[in-house]
Amino acid sequence: MSTKTLQGDPRRPGDLHPFVREQVDPDDAPGDWYAFFSLVLGFLAFTMKWKELAWGSLLLCFGSFTNMKSQDMNTTQVAMSFFFSTSALVSAYMGTMRPGMPMPSAQTVEAPAS
Repeated sequence: MSTKTLQGDPRRPGDLHPFVREQVDPDDAPGDWYAFFSLVLGFLAFTMKWKELAWGSLLLCFGSFTNMKSQDMNTTQVAMSFFFSTSALVSAYMGTMRPGMPMPSAQTVEAPAS
């Protein structure tokens, strides 16, 4: 059994450098795209009364809330997107209600003839 020894290590240990994480300034941090698109969809759903856009806005709002880090707790944008999505849902499902109109789900019940 012959043993073979390597004359040199081919891996060049002098070229190894430790990883240094780049410091990110909080002002230069990337924006919260979930909250931004939630605001846009909520506004569009509120103005156009589309239920699908309102539900998408609410889902994006929840996604923004779950992906939020404690370092950049900008609750105003999440609160506004939640407000727009819920008000869009209410306005989309209530429709164009006017005072004095019956509710859309209300049935007219007639008194039995006696």
